[in-house]
Amino acid sequence: MGLHDPTVSTFQGAIMKKGVVAKKKYKLVALKVRPVIAELPEQYRIHCHIDGDLLQGIPTLNLTPPPFTPTGRYTLERCDEVDRNHGDFL
Repeated sequence: MGLHDPTVSTFQGAIMKKGVVAKKKYKLVALKVRPVIAELPEQYRIHCHIDGDLLQGIPTLNLTPPPFTPTGRYTLERCDEVDRNHGDFL
């Protein structure tokens, strides 16, 4: 069956010529899922027990960082450019 075949209707030919994509069927309102307010059974509840101090093992940061040392991508030229463009930001 080609586009010029007389057995192909004009509607099918238009679909084949223009590449119209079929869309999803409209969902009926009767099939809409609505949440129901109910109590969650005990077996599905999440119990969170925090024992001890959570901040106990966190290391403290130095308030005065070490001087800049150039590395692979962040070179001294890029550091100067950032300071020139955003010097008063932090």
